[in-house]
Amino acid sequence: MPGFGLGWGLGRARRPLGATSGLVPWTLDDIPVEYRGMLVDMDKPILNDGKVAALSNKWSETLMFSQADPLYQVPAGTSKGFPALLFPKTPNALGLTPTTSFAPVWWLFVADYPTNPFNTPSFILDGGSSNRVFGNTNADGFNEGNSWTSKSNRNAAGYADKLLPLDLSSFQIRGASISAPWCLGRRGTNLQSWQDAIYHIMALNIEPVGDLLARIEGRVHWDFRIQSSLPLGHPFRDAPPMKPT
Repeated sequence: MPGFGLGWGLGRARRPLGATSGLVPWTLDDIPVEYRGMLVDMDKPILNDGKVAALSNKWSETLMFSQADPLYQVPAGTSKGFPALLFPKTPNALGLTPTTSFAPVWWLFVADYPTNPFNTPSFILDGGSSNRVFGNTNADGFNEGNSWTSKSNRNAAGYADKLLPLDLSSFQIRGASISAPWCLGRRGTNLQSWQDAIYHIMALNIEPVGDLLARIEGRVHWDFRIQSSLPLGHPFRDAPPMKPT
């Protein structure tokens, strides 16, 4: 029977790392309300025999993604010490569908993806139209013809088409605001869904820039203890983002 995965994140502190005396951590809840689209709550999935039946939006406390068919549900668990969606490391057809259409312009993920083969993985799909983010067959990018993404990067570095492989890495993708039923993975017989773990999923309605973008990047990287993968010179590579008490 489906139920909340109350033990999925137990034993691991979920508070932001890097506290400093006289200041408190800047968190993703400090992102201005008008920017917020979706922050998937990876600590409290609704589970069905260890597989994800639904995921909620942490900002709105409403269901955001669901999958009623056990055949296509993604296993839930931990990887590298963090709660994660555990897609198989082989070609598969698992995925979650949205409960409603929404119009993100910017996404940030933390994920793993194997070195090879890439098997044209489908990460985000809006129900079959051209608004999608794909990887190229036997290549190391996400973008291909008619893809939704206009810009992408890995670990807060410069824009690049080549993002794969991923090893507990963040990546950002950007595109036009299009209201659509954006999905995670790809259910179907083509075996083109994601492979390996997904740890963090966030979408914004306005693309962050400048200090706000740097704070988001810093917070996410410090939360996943991968701050050393931020580029040299990043304002939050050596210390996490903070705010006055």
